[in-house]
Amino acid sequence: MLERLSLEHRTLVFYEAPHRIVDSISDFADIMGERKAVVIKELTKFYEEVLRGTLPDVLERLERSTIAGEYVIVLEGRPETETLNIDDALAEVRQLMRKGLGRRTQ
Repeated sequence: MLERLSLEHRTLVFYEAPHRIVDSISDFADIMGERKAVVIKELTKFYEEVLRGTLPDVLERLERSTIAGEYVIVLEGRPETETLNIDDALAEVRQLMRKGLGRRTQ
């Protein structure tokens, strides 16, 4: 699922539980690399905390912090100018075919 989402150009927003936040950010970093992200702990609450940076930077800071509360992850979409490797290109073709698009569809 994350590999398919890595092809998305739009900004992605996730809600995550505290017991999964570090693993989720780690998975995002493994698949999406150096994309920019914002992780907000306790959004709209008195003790709101915001972490900004690339996925690896945010992961490093999360690993040093106290994990508790609700988390929102805002993740940069894939840049339009980013080139695809062959695996990414094939994944995008498969995704389009699942949507019903044929070879000759533009």
